[in-house]
Amino acid sequence: MLAFTKMFRTLQNELLYNNRTVYIKFIKHNYRIFISGLKKTLTKELVIDYLSDKGYGVTDVLVPVGGDVKNRGYCFVQFDGESGVKRFKDEYRKYKGFFGTASRIEYAKRDEHD
Repeated sequence: MLAFTKMFRTLQNELLYNNRTVYIKFIKHNYRIFISGLKKTLTKELVIDYLSDKGYGVTDVLVPVGGDVKNRGYCFVQFDGESGVKRFKDEYRKYKGFFGTASRIEYAKRDEHD
């Protein structure tokens, strides 16, 4: 209990604990799925509408577009929580017809700058 009374938070994600500075790194949760093998005809709006109709809380979709205005065969889907990500991974086989029969999913890797 006494140790907690001596802890003070500063503005730079530091903690002063018993006159020693302790640095804290906050970890952001990864609610992003990477889908490869995407049909070339799908757009950001189509993916958002489709997943919203299925009841998923999708906050953003990134579909990189190539020079001929078709997608580049992959996308990132950002969900609003871990439950949406888990549910999507469990039910993904039902949606392979929409995304493409050769499509695959995995957790998107988060880099240090996100």
